[in-house]
Order: sequence, then C-alpha cells, then structure tokens
Amino acid sequence: MKKNELLSVKDVCRNYGITRKTLFYYDRIGLIRPAQRVGTQMHKMYGEMEVRKLEEVLSCRQAGLKVSEIRHLLTASLSRQESISFLQGVRERLVRERKVKDREISNLDAKIAWLMEKEET
Repeated sequence: MKKNELLSVKDVCRNYGITRKTLFYYDRIGLIRPAQRVGTQMHKMYGEMEVRKLEEVLSCRQAGLKVSEIRHLLTASLSRQESISFLQGVRERLVRERKVKDREISNLDAKIAWLMEKEET
C-alpha cells in the first residue's frame, strides 16, 4: 500500500479475504473506522493506519481471540506486561476449550464404536 493511498471497502475485502459484512461490523463496533468517507454516497475509504489495525485484528482472530478480547487489547492502553498477562489469560481459555472439545470428540468416538459394535451383533 502506498503512503496516503486510500482503499475502498471492496479493495480491503479482496486484499484481506474478509467480507463486507465483517468490515462493516468492525466499523459498527468501533474497532476499525474508515479514514474517510468520499463522494455523494459517502463511500468508506481506509488508509494505511486502518489497514495496519485490520492486519492486527486478523492476526488476533487467527490466534483465537474473541472480538471483545481484541477490542480490549487494542483500546485499553495496556502496558507491555499487562498485554502479556491478558494474552496468557486468553491462552488459558483456549486450553480449557480444547480440553472440552477433546472430551466431546472422545465421547463421540465411543458412541461411534458402540454403534458399530451393535451393528455387528
């Protein structure tokens, strides 16, 4: 992206593989606001700063953070140590969720095995 270049919603969505709905949602909740609105239709345009923020949001989403957690991380003026502690808490949540999913998968495997065994008799 060139300095002072503005990207349309279409360009941002295409470049980052997100939907218009997602970008508009981030705007609605105040996570990523457009840099400018142009033309008679007031089209949303995004600059370098907004694109960098979107990249950070997408990175956080890929790391398993919820939107509310991302908003807190990006807007709470946390110190470096507070950010680390916060992210460690997110990691603990993800580990707990993984344990629940592992139990669910194990239970499902047992159910499948039971049904297969029942079929053979």
